[in-house]
Amino acid sequence: MQTLMTSTFAERLKTVLEEQNIKQVELCEKANIGKSAMSQYLHGAFIPKQQKLTAIAEVLGVSEKWLMGYDVSRNTLDSKPSESEMEVIVKDNSMKKMNIPKGARARIRKTDNIRQAKIVSFTLNDEGPMLRFYHSDGDRIILTAADPAYPPIICGADDLETGKLIIHGEIIQVTIKIK
Repeated sequence: MQTLMTSTFAERLKTVLEEQNIKQVELCEKANIGKSAMSQYLHGAFIPKQQKLTAIAEVLGVSEKWLMGYDVSRNTLDSKPSESEMEVIVKDNSMKKMNIPKGARARIRKTDNIRQAKIVSFTLNDEGPMLRFYHSDGDRIILTAADPAYPPIICGADDLETGKLIIHGEIIQVTIKIK
C-alpha cells in the first residue's frame, strides 16, 4: 500500500504552529534549531533532515510522516506497532554514527527476507536486542556496527537454525527523545 502526499512540510508546519499558538522562535528553542533554518523550512525552501524532523515532530506532538505531508494519521508518533512490527530500545552506541544513539526507540518490521546492508534487530545467545548492518555471504552472516570500536559479529547459517541467532527484522523508524 502506497501512502500519498497531500500537503507540503511547510504547509503542515505552519498549520500546527497556528493551531497550537506556538511562535517560530519558541519552536526553534525547544527543538534546538536555528532561526534561519526554521525560516527556510516555513517558506518551503528546504525540508529538515531526519534528526531535525524528529525534534520538530516531538515538540509539536505529531507524526513525522504526517508533518512531511503524507496522508496518514496526525498522531501516530506513539502509535502501537502493527502485528508485523516490534519496538526495541537501543542498548548501546554502536549505531550512533547513523543517528541511532543509546536509548532511542527503534521500530522493526518483522521479515524473513533481510536485505544486504540494512540495519537489523537481532538477539545473539539470548542477549539483545541489538542493532547492526546485515551482510550475508553464503554460509556466514556478518553483523557490523556503524562505529568501528564495536567488532563485527560473525555467525554461521546454522546459528539461525539452532536459535543461537534470532534476527527480528529490519529497522523502519527511529524515535529519539530530545531533552
